[in-house]
Amino acid sequence: MRRRHSMPFGATVVEGGVLFRLWAPAAHSVDLCLQRKAEKVLLPMEGKQGGWYELLTVEASVGSLYRYRINGDMHVPDPASRFQPEDVGGPSEVIDSTT
Repeated sequence: MRRRHSMPFGATVVEGGVLFRLWAPAAHSVDLCLQRKAEKVLLPMEGKQGGWYELLTVEASVGSLYRYRINGDMHVPDPASRFQPEDVGGPSEVIDSTT
């Protein structure tokens, strides 16, 4: 039987979509910025206790490119990224760590 390992932060493929979690205790707001061919989709993340931000969405899937937008202006890759196809300064990519 294959056990599913998930990190408490980063992007995790789960039943019902992709769960994004970021620890940003000094942030006032965090948005998920999905990069698609000709557009960027911004999805607000919900602030949780302890400085965590979280979002479960069906808008992302394996292969989706994303960054986080902090306080409406600073775009950063996921510090817990499992794959950076365009190097460390580029967008992060959602992967399924169970395959």
